Amino acid sequence: IEAQIDATMDRAYFQLLENQFLFLCMYDVNSVMARKNPLGAISAFMKAFPYTRSDVGLVVKINNGNDKELSKIREYTKGYSNIYIIDKTMSKTEVNSLIHTCDTFVSLHRSEGFGLSIAEAMYLGIPTIATNWSANTDFMKKDNSCLVDFDFIDVGNHYFYSKQGQRWADPNLDHAATYMNRLYDDSAFRDN
Repeated sequence: IEAQIDATMDRAYFQLLENQFLFLCMYDVNSVMARKNPLGAISAFMKAFPYTRSDVGLVVKINNGNDKELSKIREYTKGYSNIYIIDKTMSKTEVNSLIHTCDTFVSLHRSEGFGLSIAEAMYLGIPTIATNWSANTDFMKKDNSCLVDFDFIDVGNHYFYSKQGQRWADPNLDHAATYMNRLYDDSAFRDN
């Protein structure tokens, strides 16, 4: 794993506030929203922090966004001035720098290939919260990350590769929200 950053690509570069504790989730529309589950990360953030909180925020980075997906995310986050949607295509260095400028990386996926973004966040020293399921558990352990409990659910017709009877993880949003609060509140836990 390597994650090159550009130190000049700071929060001001991304038009993000300096004085907020920022969580980051990201996904590519081509990887299917239901699988990457950004709405899960957004819901967990909403459980953890009310819309009135100005000291904490969530950045949702979307790649290959389309009007339908962006409208769904914008409608879901309506009224939350502390949730920021970034839907422009970025270079790899920009993406890595965005990860580096945030305080915590969140992936409440339902299934994951390798989990490259998660691994890159960990490489950059960013605390990570992710579903305790799929290939990311090859490198994420309870002593180096925040692994979120889940239940298995049927994939159904939510994923174009799915077949009858297949299951994937449905992360526990209350558990994820608890981790979000703890990482925000407990600097010793965050720095460990």
